[in-house]
Amino acid sequence: MDKDGCLGAPELIIEIISTKKDVQQKFDLYQENEVLEYWIVQPGDKTVSVFDLVGNAFVLRKIYVEDDTVTSNVVTNFSLDLKLVFKC
Repeated sequence: MDKDGCLGAPELIIEIISTKKDVQQKFDLYQENEVLEYWIVQPGDKTVSVFDLVGNAFVLRKIYVEDDTVTSNVVTNFSLDLKLVFKC
């Protein structure tokens, strides 16, 4: 970090999407910039797809559903109960 903000790519991106229009473009961009972990939250489907960077490519870890708890491999001691996320 510097006075202008973040230098380099973040380690974790969690994105809530309402349309799949630009998912592939962002997926490729984040992969190219070596984001270590990428979560795609799809409220309509009540799922979270989690990708881990392995080498220079994203690998799907798992597609989580609303009864699951997602943990991060990048952020220590962070988990998210999807029942709370998809409560509405």
